[in-house]
Formats: sequence, structure tokens, C-alpha cells
Amino acid sequence: MAADAAPEPLRFGKYQILERVAAGGMAEIFRARLDGIAGFQRSFAIKRIAPHLSQNHEYVDMLVDEAKVAGLLSHANIVQILDLGSVDQQFYIAMEFVNGRDLGQVMQRCRAKGITLPVPHAVFVLLEMLKGLEYAHQRQVMRGGQAVPLNIVHRDISPGNVLVSFGGEVKLTDFGIAKASVRALETMSGVVKGRFDYMSPEQASALPVDQRADLYSAGVLFYELLTGKHPFRQPGEMATLEAVRRGVYVPPSEVNPDVPYALDVVVEQALRARAEDRVATATIFKESLDRFFHDSGFIFSASTLAAFLRGLFPEAAPQERRPPGEAPTRPLEPEDLFLEDEDPSGAAASGLSQHATTARRGPRPPDPEDASHPSLTLSEPLRGAGAAAGASSTALGILRGMPGDDSTFIRPAHRRPPGPENPFGDVSTVVRPADPLPDSGSEWAATTARLAVTAPPLPAATVRASATRIPMEVHLAWMLVAFACTVLAFVVGLLVGSRLATPAPAAGVTAPPSEP
Repeated sequence: MAADAAPEPLRFGKYQILERVAAGGMAEIFRARLDGIAGFQRSFAIKRIAPHLSQNHEYVDMLVDEAKVAGLLSHANIVQILDLGSVDQQFYIAMEFVNGRDLGQVMQRCRAKGITLPVPHAVFVLLEMLKGLEYAHQRQVMRGGQAVPLNIVHRDISPGNVLVSFGGEVKLTDFGIAKASVRALETMSGVVKGRFDYMSPEQASALPVDQRADLYSAGVLFYELLTGKHPFRQPGEMATLEAVRRGVYVPPSEVNPDVPYALDVVVEQALRARAEDRVATATIFKESLDRFFHDSGFIFSASTLAAFLRGLFPEAAPQERRPPGEAPTRPLEPEDLFLEDEDPSGAAASGLSQHATTARRGPRPPDPEDASHPSLTLSEPLRGAGAAAGASSTALGILRGMPGDDSTFIRPAHRRPPGPENPFGDVSTVVRPADPLPDSGSEWAATTARLAVTAPPLPAATVRASATRIPMEVHLAWMLVAFACTVLAFVVGLLVGSRLATPAPAAGVTAPPSEP
């Protein structure tokens, strides 16, 4: 539901109400602020029971139960419950404020723009949600010195209960109808509640449910993220529930060709009608998506999702603030660039001078705020005069990585602000490599001449050092002498070693006379 700003700041206990974020049949959610000493401030989301239901004990118990269950959960992918109280008999819970949108609003905006959520974005969102669900399913508390599993079942996994922030965070919320098995939480309601079109078949049939019911709902949500359509929704509630019980749906890849078959298998394992045949735990579900991400080679992070969300909701995305004292900047505009013919007198430019003159843009008048930044000149050898009509757009396209012509240079313009001279000279810089070097001698000579003109002269010390270099022949002669000395030393060593190894005759022993 669209945000409905409060007419004026209101006080609700110790909180200052800033605006109403959402309202439903049971409760309202407000963005509020808590002011402390020394200018301390913190934003909260205040969820309070609607005024006409504030005396209804069933709704009060559900709100208290939500605070009890979620208060035991502390995870980055679960909205934190920070306070539970009442003001003038109106019970409320203060939660972590998530600056963003829920998945229902995200998919609604995508449908309005005629697009579906990209596959990597959908996989990332479900992965992050499953991390929170995995933690909630495995949460244990200490009772009597022993670890007691909470056995939490959310029972209301739906687009409205998954929040995505403009910073790329994904958080699960609303444990109001969650089921848990802890003695201190025996007041939990066992009545079947929640979105009927996201219920598992056993939950829709009022049968006992376990954590696999949440995984079924996550599978329905994943299908809708991938395709933009619900797998079982029919015109009426009873028809939808019957479709859920039958479990017949069109595979996601047949609805959205961008979905690979591997995700068809993941969705099918989560949407099996019998709980015994379904994926068993959130860990297994999460690991299957992790493997898909790894095998597909996607490079994805929270910042990628944040950029997509800011583009989807430009009117609500927070503006980036510049640190104090930082020089103002702005995007490069076509007026900041002008095309210049680098070689008007050469043969290669004979057919381009008219185009360069027509397409040239005069320099933009200097901006006082940008006086410290040298302007840029785009030098682009064009292939023909037929592209003159799109010169300015071509210039920007090349800077943004679009396919361009032979080569692109960016160099400081001739007009530069007064200041100390650059000791290294004004050297042209190749920004994007050209196509293979031209075979034509005239083009190569023209390019070499341009680089030679703009290259700075070598220092005198470098010239003197290069003039006194030792010839290569001297190096080779010394190498031969060293090699000969090494061989000679090796031979001498062998001779001396052989003489030392020959045994001398023993004293008093004469050799036997030789026979005639």
C-alpha cells in the first residue's frame, strides 16, 4: 500500500510518528523516531493494532505472540523486534525499520513496467530469505539447562512479509501467526491463518504442519519471482485451493524462457503436494540455489540488488549524500565534449574534414564550480561522412563502452586553467585499444607522427647515459672468457682428482718377476 504521510508529527508514547507506511485489517505500521539525550535519534517501525480492534483479545494475543517469537530471533535476514508495550490501551511492537519495499510491491512495479525480476536477482532474494528461515527453523533456547528446539513454523511466507531494502538487504518479517513448541509460549494460536494462495496443501486442509510447509510457500514465492505469475492462482479462492491440492502447474522455464532447467528442478522439489516428497529442510533448499549460483558463474552481491531496486523506485530511493567539503561533481554531458580532427592535412582525413567541421561542438562555457577540472576533447577517427548526424551521441557511446570506430583518445584540451606546468608534458592516453594496427603506411606514419609530437623530450641525463652504453659485443666477449675459464677449471679438477685417487704401493712388497 502506498505510503500515507501523517498530517503532522504525532506523539505515541515515547515515539514520534513521522508517517504511516502501511495499514491492513488488523494493524497499522508507522515510521517513528525515538529521541534521546545529546541529539540521539533512531528510526523504528511501530506496528500497533487498529483502534477499532484494540479491545479484541485475540488480536492482542497475536501481536504479543509475534513479539515473543521474533524476540527470540536475532539474524541479519529477520526483522528485529525491539520493544513491546501499550499506550492508552493500544498495544504495539517497535521493530527495526527497513527502508525499502516488500516483494509484493517490487513485483507489482515490475509488472507495471512490463518486465520480470531477472533470474540472478530472484535467486539472490530467495537465498537471503532462506538464510533467515533456516535460522528460525533451527533456533533453540535453554530450558532447565538443556537446549530445547523452538520448532518454529512461520506459516505466512508471502511477498508482503519479505522486505527488500534500498541497500540490498532481504529480511523476513511478521511472525504473528507462527507456530512454536515452547512451554512458555503455549498461548500460540493453532488456528489456520495466512494467505491461502501461498499455503501448503496440508495447511490449506487444516492438517498438522511442520517446517516443510514454509518451504512449500517459499517455492510458490520463488516461482512468482522467476515468472511474474502465481503457479496456482485461479479466479476464486476455492478454485485456487483446489489447484494447490492437485499441485499441477506450468514449469517456470515455459513461462519465462530465461529460467534454466536447473531451476525447474529446484521449484519442482519444493512444490510437491505431499510433504514427505518435498525438500526436507531450508538448508537443503538453500544449498541447491548456492550450487546453481556457483555453476552458473553469476557475480552478484547486495549492491547489485540495491542498484536494481533504486532504478525500479527512483522516486523513493534515498539520495546519495556527498561528504562535507567534497568538490561537486556531475555526469558527463554531450556539451562537455567536442569532436576534433587530429589530422586535417593528411590523406586519411581528406574525406573527413567536412564531417569534423559539421559535427564539432563548441566548448561549453566554463563553470565556476568546475574551474579546477580540465575539459576533455574526444578525438575519434571516423569512418565516413555518413555518421555526421549522430556525432554527439557517438561520442558519449564510446565513453560508455559502446562499439565505436578505430580508436578513441582522451587528452587534455588546449584550454586549461592557469597553474604550474606539468613537468611530464601533455601525453595522449589510449583509453580503448583500437582494432588491429592498420597496414597502411600512411595511417601508421600519421599515428606515429601524432604520438611523437605530443611525447615529451627525454631528459639530458638520459641521453648522456644512453650514449655511453657498453656495446653488446663486449658483453659477449666477457661471457665467452668466463665460459672458457669454467671449462678449464673443471678439467684441471678432474685430473687432480684422478691422481689423488691412485693408491701407492705398500713398503717391502716387491712385484713378482715377469716370466720370460
